[in-house]
Amino acid sequence: MERCPSCRARLDGDATCRRCGMELTTLIEAEDAAERLVQLGVAHLAAGDTVAARGEFVQALALRRAPLAQVLLGFADKLNASR
Repeated sequence: MERCPSCRARLDGDATCRRCGMELTTLIEAEDAAERLVQLGVAHLAAGDTVAARGEFVQALALRRAPLAQVLLGFADKLNASR
């Protein structure tokens, strides 16, 4: 996260926005969890388990709408459809 979702101030790495004081810990944890799910999904793709990969990407997107996760979900769906 580069900007505070409340006031759009640039973030400096703290868990609290320097401008509005919004607590960001939960949001940061959700972003981190989404990233771990994407990495796990990629590992499942590499292992050939496209069904598990799809599940990881869906969960990641539920936490954070990241373009990479969306593309990977589409890729996993295409692989599953071709079976």
